[in-house]
Amino acid sequence: VQQYRPYIQHLTQFFNDFDEAAFQLQQQMETISALETANETEKDSHKKVQRQQEIIGILLEIEKTMPGNKEVANWIAARYGSLAWYQLFIRQFAEAEQSARAGLAKDPSEEWINTNLALALLYQGKWEAAKEIYLSLKDKKYGEGTYKDTFLSDLAELEQAGISHPDVKRARALLGEK
Repeated sequence: VQQYRPYIQHLTQFFNDFDEAAFQLQQQMETISALETANETEKDSHKKVQRQQEIIGILLEIEKTMPGNKEVANWIAARYGSLAWYQLFIRQFAEAEQSARAGLAKDPSEEWINTNLALALLYQGKWEAAKEIYLSLKDKKYGEGTYKDTFLSDLAELEQAGISHPDVKRARALLGEK
């Protein structure tokens, strides 16, 4: 018994401190982490969209148990932004617009989501709305460069995937691509 006393004390403390809500949250976050890891190596954009929607669903359930939590709202916004990006690659441009807008509505400070919103608008032929985003952000610092760099890089990545639109030329010219 003396030999097991430290283990018994440790287990007793564990069960005394156990918080089921925190445990459930940890389990859900592990599920999200596994889904995000799978998306990092996934080649099929349709599967990425499905996983991202599942992630958002889990986060929305978490939000119900933690209303008003800014960190959860930020997680949801960022995941909507990623969903919009994945949707662009399967030509779900209207859905990408909805996802980007949902992310920005959840947390407007996630300004980067506008990069995907501009693309969704551009590929739907909503040039004036896309142009407004491009002009408002293109010279603003973002990461190691500016939003302009990201806009142009995203256009190139979509074109490389075979996704284009007649207004892409206009966007490149507006952004001052050389």
